[in-house]
Amino acid sequence: MRGLFRTEKSLEKAKRLLQLYNKTGFFERIEWVKGDVNDIYSLENALKDVDAVIHAAARISFAGHARQAMLDTNFLGTLNMVNAALDAKLKYFLHISSVAALDGRGKIDETAIWTPSAPHTYYGISKHLAEMEVWRGMEEGLPAGIINPSIIVGPPATTSRQWDNGFGKTLTDLERGRLPFHTRGITGYVDVSDVVDIGFRMLEQHVTNERFIVSSENKSFREILELLAHQLGRKPPRRAVGRNILVGFARSANVLAALTFRPKPFDIEAVKVLLSETYFDNSKAKKRFRYDFMPVAQSIARLVQLYRRQQG
Repeated sequence: MRGLFRTEKSLEKAKRLLQLYNKTGFFERIEWVKGDVNDIYSLENALKDVDAVIHAAARISFAGHARQAMLDTNFLGTLNMVNAALDAKLKYFLHISSVAALDGRGKIDETAIWTPSAPHTYYGISKHLAEMEVWRGMEEGLPAGIINPSIIVGPPATTSRQWDNGFGKTLTDLERGRLPFHTRGITGYVDVSDVVDIGFRMLEQHVTNERFIVSSENKSFREILELLAHQLGRKPPRRAVGRNILVGFARSANVLAALTFRPKPFDIEAVKVLLSETYFDNSKAKKRFRYDFMPVAQSIARLVQLYRRQQG
């Protein structure tokens, strides 16, 4: 088994994450190879004598200034990975995408068609372009499949005890009283273990030319904060912030940043996503793999246990 790491810091993050799950021995079983999805020569070396790849490298941000960085990693990095996989004649290529790459509002399944003229987050655009490269690879003979996780409930990869990214940041912000409000938006959530399980089933069965939404339940942001607050022993925020206030604040912050020659802190479309109601249909994955997803309440309870363990 081989793992690609970009920096020593990212390697340390992987080690600490495995320690949190009491899987330290697993780290030693992996042959770690230094490389970068934007360095085609390092990819050639990493894929030498490899049968299959799980491509999960991605940059996630809802900041306005991160657009190019996400395109470089998510889109161009996937383009490079697909080309390297074709050259290496891999037996299977699994792409970990996101529901952000699926278009539309309301109820969404795997047949959702991307509409270029519709509003999209920068992150969603980069993941959609990445998926197009994977589909292109399939057309050129690469055996590949795609999974689209919703918001993943799990601990962040970090080199310290600070949970300052991903779902972990929501947890710590709530515990520290930094989330006095909630939005009325609804979206899907899934435990990180479910993403891993479905991914390995795809890998084992070499499911090709298909995509699967990997999502457990659709919950409002308020419900998620209430579940977190209950596990943390905190009071959940009761006041909802409206669309005009939230979008207005984000626009003002972007204008202020521009006037002071700083990067824009917000992707306005990403802010609007917090207010949208989107329901993801997981029936295809449940039927295909005969799979029962972990309930979100159980997932959050387990996450808080891991958080308490790391805080010591």
